[in-house]
Amino acid sequence: MICRITAALAATLFMACTHPSAVNSTVPDPTVSGSPVSDPAASQNLPEVVAEPLPEILQERVRAAHADYRGIPLEQTRIVRYSRETWQDGCLGLGGPAESCLAALTEGWQISVADTAADNEDTFYRTDLTGDSIRRSTLENNLPPSVGDRILHTLRTSGVVEGDTLSIVAAEPQLWDGCYGLPTGDGVCTEVGILGWRAIATDGQRYWIYHTDGPGNTILLNETASGTTAIPSFIERFSFQNMGEETLFQETIVDESQATREIRMLEGDRQLFHHLPTTTLEQTEAEQNTERYQISARKLEVFSEQLGAINFEHLDGLHYRAADPDLTGTDNRLIELQSWQGVVQYTEEVSQPEALQTIRQDWAQL
Repeated sequence: MICRITAALAATLFMACTHPSAVNSTVPDPTVSGSPVSDPAASQNLPEVVAEPLPEILQERVRAAHADYRGIPLEQTRIVRYSRETWQDGCLGLGGPAESCLAALTEGWQISVADTAADNEDTFYRTDLTGDSIRRSTLENNLPPSVGDRILHTLRTSGVVEGDTLSIVAAEPQLWDGCYGLPTGDGVCTEVGILGWRAIATDGQRYWIYHTDGPGNTILLNETASGTTAIPSFIERFSFQNMGEETLFQETIVDESQATREIRMLEGDRQLFHHLPTTTLEQTEAEQNTERYQISARKLEVFSEQLGAINFEHLDGLHYRAADPDLTGTDNRLIELQSWQGVVQYTEEVSQPEALQTIRQDWAQL
């Protein structure tokens, strides 16, 4: 979630603004206002995962492997999260197409390591129990299989889907606050650091987005972002159009077929700027043809209330695209909506979540 809003702007617009898999992770107090808790029905028949410490010998061996891989001193490596896993073969599930792997279940660990002197993503490793076998994962999805199984069990027992065609198609590690990225009501969340995951599950037609803690003891459905037939994926951070400090809400429309970009911005002084489509994506703001409007205080109030009512934050970091590009043509425009609560992207003519459709309509009425 993007958290750069100043107190003045918040007052103006947004009244609603592991075994743990993590070292030094914390668990939210379910009695604290704004902190979601697991639905008891969602965790039915799921035993609690009990903490199990990562053996020191494994820590040393994995850190050494990472230091060698990165070409850095050992003291610049740090274990971030870990989970106890059962791999499907002797290659720890990472065997190549020409590799012969022992067809036997292998007990082991998944461990992520960070470089303390660099600002880069964690690197994931898989090991056996002793650390005699250590493999660096090159997979895009490093959700621990144990957590993935618990998410799919939760979905199967939720009553919203039938059949056994469920799978996890994408996942990304997260550092949650006490609301697990799902604040509601007054938006107050406990300021704790919970290492967890955000995962996308599907039955091949619909998609559900879950937020979890490290071991999968807490599994929460992101209802705002789920249920659509459009394919959701995660936005790469820093890939979107930056907002100005005084901007409260922004829409960016990129038409790659025409190599143009169009921007609408709502400012804190109630001015609405419309930068008409440029002839090139690199054209500077000074070179753009811009229209300017002044909206009423009442319109601003209604729009801000609607942002809070639909839980815009729950859509943060998601991109929705058509399941079949041929159904909507090849020149779809990419539309990005951004506030200080988050950013969401979608291509035109896709089946968006109801909350996203609502805010699009309210934004268009401004």
